[in-house]
Amino acid sequence: MTLFHFIVAAGFGLLNSTAGYLYIAAAAAAAVYLCRATMKIRKKEDPAVYIVHGGILSCFLLYWLLREHSPVIYLSLNNISLAVSGVVGRLIKRPIEMGMTYSGVDMIILFVISSIAAGIFKPGEKPAKLPERKKKYKKAAAGSRHGLPQTINSNPWFHMAIDIASILAIWAFYIGFWTVLAENSITLGVNLLEPLTGPLDFRFLLFGLLSAAFALRHGKHVFRLEDNRVLNLLTRTRGRRVIAGAATPAICLASMFIILYNPVLPAAALSQPASGQPPKRIVFWDSGLDFSMPQKGVYGLDRVGMFGVLPVYLQNQGYSCEIIKEINGETLDGAGVLVVINPSATPAGPSLNDIAKFVANGGSVLAVGDHTGDEQIRKPLNAILAPAGIALNFDSAIPFQGLWPQAFTARKSPVFRNITERQYQIVVGASLECGFRAKPLLIGRLGFSDRGDIDNVKDGYLGDMRFSRGERFGDLILVAEANYGKGKYMAFGDTTPFQNTVIAYSAPFIDNIFSYLTGGAIGNTLDLSSGISGGGMNNGLSADSFFCLIDAYNMPGFTFDKTGEAADGFIASALRSGMLPYLNMNESLADALNRVDKNVAAVMICGTAKKYSRKDIAALNALLGKGGSVILFCDYESPAAATELCAAFGFGFDALPLGRAAPASNPGMAFWNACPVTYDGAEGAETLISVWDYPVVCCAGFNGGEVTVTGDASFIKNKNLEDLEEFNESNAEFLIEMLERARINYGARARGE
Repeated sequence: MTLFHFIVAAGFGLLNSTAGYLYIAAAAAAAVYLCRATMKIRKKEDPAVYIVHGGILSCFLLYWLLREHSPVIYLSLNNISLAVSGVVGRLIKRPIEMGMTYSGVDMIILFVISSIAAGIFKPGEKPAKLPERKKKYKKAAAGSRHGLPQTINSNPWFHMAIDIASILAIWAFYIGFWTVLAENSITLGVNLLEPLTGPLDFRFLLFGLLSAAFALRHGKHVFRLEDNRVLNLLTRTRGRRVIAGAATPAICLASMFIILYNPVLPAAALSQPASGQPPKRIVFWDSGLDFSMPQKGVYGLDRVGMFGVLPVYLQNQGYSCEIIKEINGETLDGAGVLVVINPSATPAGPSLNDIAKFVANGGSVLAVGDHTGDEQIRKPLNAILAPAGIALNFDSAIPFQGLWPQAFTARKSPVFRNITERQYQIVVGASLECGFRAKPLLIGRLGFSDRGDIDNVKDGYLGDMRFSRGERFGDLILVAEANYGKGKYMAFGDTTPFQNTVIAYSAPFIDNIFSYLTGGAIGNTLDLSSGISGGGMNNGLSADSFFCLIDAYNMPGFTFDKTGEAADGFIASALRSGMLPYLNMNESLADALNRVDKNVAAVMICGTAKKYSRKDIAALNALLGKGGSVILFCDYESPAAATELCAAFGFGFDALPLGRAAPASNPGMAFWNACPVTYDGAEGAETLISVWDYPVVCCAGFNGGEVTVTGDASFIKNKNLEDLEEFNESNAEFLIEMLERARINYGARARGE
């Protein structure tokens, strides 16, 4: 394996943004180097050649370790990328602000390290005898008459300077040429074309130019493993060669272990407090915030309220919550977290001082805002976050392809433990500006910063929501934190994860956030009487609300993309019924029920394509035994796994399409694609809804609980239930009634009635 091939392999891993590829290749290389170097030493042969590959690999892995775990290094690299792209933009009169991913900083570092190693460890000749040295001196003196002096021409530091200068020149050329490629792509309407890992990602050009330059510069010194020549400078003695040959693979392995397993991450960050510890309050500042919740009789996903579910969900998890109108030392006394969401005004100077003092003494601030705020949201939050060195930008951080998932970079933090990208629920918000005191937590790689328009008052100062020349591209900070005194600040540029219906998706993420900010402290009291607007508590949600678990782990028959195929309308109906919906995405149904078993009153399963295990079926039976309900939505066209699950409870389906029909008993209802339900194996089953005398919704008592089957897998989808503006009130009311029945039955059984 030549040095050039090694560099190409590592660069290919970076191009694909596949860190796992880099680590696997490094592990294999380190193992090979260690074995081969050991064999060379045992045979008393020279292992020096392994220093070149191992040295480069070790340096790059150490760089990667610092990049991943040091906020200062990451922010410095990103600032360097923005600065270099800005200078190039000014030179070519095309404004550019390019983040580090798209600018190829990692690739530049890789080739710089390789060039330095190639210069230092360049293969030399064996030490010459004295007569031969005299001849070399004469030859060097003669060479000085033609061009560069021979001593300079053979100086490795001179060659390193030439290499680094050429790398920087190629980098500048690539950044300038990128604007031409990007603008042509947008003009031709192919800006969503993914040439590499994302839209407008042309780093393959940079990689090709760097590889060609490296091959031309070092083509004569490819450092083959078969070489057994003496190396210059640091490796002239056998002792040094033996130490380096053994040390470099060890450094490789140690670096990979730290990067992959991260033993420095605090394992106890999400631990629960010792018994008897006094509870810490979570305080919500109400500066005119919408704390309403989904209400019966009010339908449409744009009329489900904003943040009323959040404090109810937290107090249901055992936290002590309070909504306050004023921020001062008295209202913050004894609190663990101050939550500020979309403030309408900047707190007065004494309040800002009280907040800073509160954090310095060990409290935490969760500051959550949205895009293109000005006197409201942005400036108030920036005043609160000033001690942390974090600020919301006047922009909209927009992903290039719909939603951010698969375009995130999540830094090492306890808040992301056991969380998938779909549970972040970050959509479009403001990007954050971070000083060196701050730590970026969540970064949007594949997106751009759309500048706000201060004159567009009607649309909330939004820009054109399209990528334009000069707008920052790539590596937008979306979530950040900073330590201050004994406490911490955490900032979000988007409120979506904390909104009413979205909490069903982001609940595990919210659990981690508040457990991290409170140090695991939980309480048992609630005081929401002072600030809830819109009658938010009238839908039955309370401190002892039950959960409706929506299983999304076993390949459900709905999507998560907020389209007509999603199940957000069902989530809103569950909230209206007085239950807290929770989408199980990360664990088996049995594990999810075991973890939150005492709070789950109903499980909803829609057209699953993955077969449930015996353990899952047993968990469902155990739920039914406690008076819970299992609610199934599927039809004869559903995958075999779904129909087999229904058959386990004695239900089946006739292959008779009834289509988009309404039952005679409730003409306002509408099924999307109904089919008859059979229940020959379900003892005591009854028909709840029929279409043309065909049973479509049936239920049966089972093991003390109730199983309800609807012969329409699309009934709960937004397109059939409710969307932003359009809705079917009768369908929503039917679901609410079904879920209320499940909640009441479970509650009665829990109380022993």
